[in-house]
Amino acid sequence: MDPNDSRDHHMKMILSGNAKFRDFFAREPDSCEMMENVLFVTRSDGRPTGDAFVQFSDEEQGQRALSKHRQTIGNRYIELFRSTSAEVQQVVKRSTEPSAANGTRRDCVRLRGLPYEARVEHVVEFLGEHARFIQFQGVHMVFNSQGHPSGEAFIQMNSEQAAAGAAAAAHNKFMAIGKKQRYIEVFQCSPDDMHLVMAPTAPAPVPPPPPLMLPQRPTFVSSKSYSNAVIAFYYIIT
Repeated sequence: MDPNDSRDHHMKMILSGNAKFRDFFAREPDSCEMMENVLFVTRSDGRPTGDAFVQFSDEEQGQRALSKHRQTIGNRYIELFRSTSAEVQQVVKRSTEPSAANGTRRDCVRLRGLPYEARVEHVVEFLGEHARFIQFQGVHMVFNSQGHPSGEAFIQMNSEQAAAGAAAAAHNKFMAIGKKQRYIEVFQCSPDDMHLVMAPTAPAPVPPPPPLMLPQRPTFVSSKSYSNAVIAFYYIIT
């Protein structure tokens, strides 16, 4: 491997990341075992997005995994969310499509860790003086497939400079709503990143969807027949 090659760096990150996350989920209490390796989501150019999926053998294992929401690996905390086969398929599909021309522009801001009660007006207030650079109707709250707030939002700014300034000023600041106070992670990102997360997904059917099938990622799918629980999470790219 060439240490200067970004692809080699990403492969090293994936190889080390699988072991780290396997150990993370195996911690007591509420230890649980991943079925296969972590599915790290990448952009069409191969760069990691900071999003990933992991599959567990059944609902009980998935619930135990969710109990580790906002626990840490080293000094980095991990956010965990319930996901579905449909969401995995949609994200993988979007990540393998060629980026749109504006996908390389980094004029958006991504917020993580929002209180679930947060609304557009809270996000605007949180940005303070940088809010004047938000595009018209440029604040987008993110909801999961059940229609519940995910704790994330994207903001379209009027320039890359405005996005960089807002991210630098607001990163790790606290947002208070009522008696709740949360510190918010703020990152500069591109429209491509925003669309990757906010792409519409099909509503969960009734009865529940069949076991996860990803033919393009066969190592992610167990050869056994399970009622699978899929967990999406965010990790910090280092």
